[in-house]
Amino acid sequence: MSSMYTDPHENRKRVIRWVSGSVAAVTLVALIVLAAVKFIGGSARQEKADDTDLSAEVEVSSNRSPDKWEQYFDEGSMDLERRQAQVVVLDPATNTWFTQSVSLTIPAHQSGRIRAVVGEWISITRREGEMPLVPRDTELLSAYVDSNRRIYLNFSSDLTAKFEGGATTEIQFLTSLAMTLYANFPNYAEMQLMVEGASIETLGGQIDVSAPLRIAFFAERG
Repeated sequence: MSSMYTDPHENRKRVIRWVSGSVAAVTLVALIVLAAVKFIGGSARQEKADDTDLSAEVEVSSNRSPDKWEQYFDEGSMDLERRQAQVVVLDPATNTWFTQSVSLTIPAHQSGRIRAVVGEWISITRREGEMPLVPRDTELLSAYVDSNRRIYLNFSSDLTAKFEGGATTEIQFLTSLAMTLYANFPNYAEMQLMVEGASIETLGGQIDVSAPLRIAFFAERG
């Protein structure tokens, strides 16, 4: 009966090969796990960063004051363009509405367009009649829009401090403004009047303007 002989050198080589293979396998698994951890961690950080950016943008859209809103939009685009605008005013002689077409050089962004058109409306309205619908020295300080298709118009304090006339004049003011907005920006549904960055109760003590007003309601009165 022949005896079995095992070469110790061969055994040592087998052990080395087994250990080397095991180490390589463990290393490979470790690298795969590490890569997976980095991928998951990176995705989580990116998702968190995206959420933070979105929250910041929502906060910007809801809490900016009119002046800051205007600055925010101005920074977005400084391009100017030539556009025809329609300004609707009241003819005091016939007590009827008429539309005046004007050519304006205005910013390309929407808030800039609204500010330019309403500013022109103020200028033209002041020239019509002995008692203009817009009080003297009144200025539009800023204008902006939100995602609810609402236009915010922020006037100087002269609007309410120097407003003259009763309910009829207030309605004429709102109608003229609404018709002008509707003629140039038909996609917007409401307008909110503000003075020095705050909402107001009324123009001259008669019509409540504290809440947003439907543009079409007043525009269709003309």
